[in-house]
Amino acid sequence: MRSLAAVTLLATLLAGPRAWGAEDPSAVDASEAAAAADSRPSGAQATEVPAFGETPWERDNPFCADIGDTLSGIGNGLNDIATDVLVGAAAIVLPSIGARAGPARGAQMQLSWPASFSFGPSTGQSRRTKACGGLVYQHRPLRTLIEPGLALSAPLTLFVRPGLRYLWHRPYRLLGFGVGAGSTVELKGPDGARASVGAELLLHAGTCCAPGYVLVSLRYDRFFADAGRDVLSVAAGLAYY
Repeated sequence: MRSLAAVTLLATLLAGPRAWGAEDPSAVDASEAAAAADSRPSGAQATEVPAFGETPWERDNPFCADIGDTLSGIGNGLNDIATDVLVGAAAIVLPSIGARAGPARGAQMQLSWPASFSFGPSTGQSRRTKACGGLVYQHRPLRTLIEPGLALSAPLTLFVRPGLRYLWHRPYRLLGFGVGAGSTVELKGPDGARASVGAELLLHAGTCCAPGYVLVSLRYDRFFADAGRDVLSVAAGLAYY
């Protein structure tokens, strides 16, 4: 009997932890590895890259986690829209202030109200981020221009300038640059009615691409008639785009 009990005890010890109800270590390691793999992001999530021309926030869920965040996001959005409307109104009402000079007429103060409309494909975009949602703004470099104005000459000069502009400005950068071409048509002034052909250089100051910029133009005009055919002008004003 003693020898039988000794043999039974030895067999139990050799059987290892399974005989005592313990888990197999290899099974525990496998389950832990599976749990760790589940807790890590998938390969697609970890390496996902937006397609060309796509921004990551275009895939964001427009709805927030709870009603408080949703209402906060709506309030922030309305505040942004109101700010943009005020910037647009100021850009329309406030004139660009500058001066023009030529060898025949000397220097004159100039006021103008340029209206610019962007069109064509977008070359960049930025997002005004909020806690919930946000507005996306695009930069379109091509702009048409209609600019009525006056020069404080004797008698007063009234003019309008149609033109075309191209503004290069990278998203989130403070400064952009551009060029333009057009014709300044003087409707009334010391030289009567006349027109010019001219080019301009532009400085676009403001963080792209949200509305609100200071636009500085340096312009040369060559008029076709009367005295003072060469006119150089510089102006600065608030622009929406």
